[in-house]
Amino acid sequence: MQSLALEKLKLVVNVGDDASACDASNASVCQFLVEGSLLHGARWDGAAKSLCYGGSEASPLPPLSFRWCL
Repeated sequence: MQSLALEKLKLVVNVGDDASACDASNASVCQFLVEGSLLHGARWDGAAKSLCYGGSEASPLPPLSFRWCL
């Protein structure tokens, strides 16, 4: 196990189908999967894979994965 300062790492967030993707080079990387998130003031466009203005109602987000890379 390595000790690294967070300032030296980059946080990578994947949304939707990309959230569960993990290739062989990243197989040993710790990642956190978050499900059930709500987005306020915007919405997730799954076809375009982007955030869009969505008005005032909360919209559900697909699963998110968070991981830190060098």
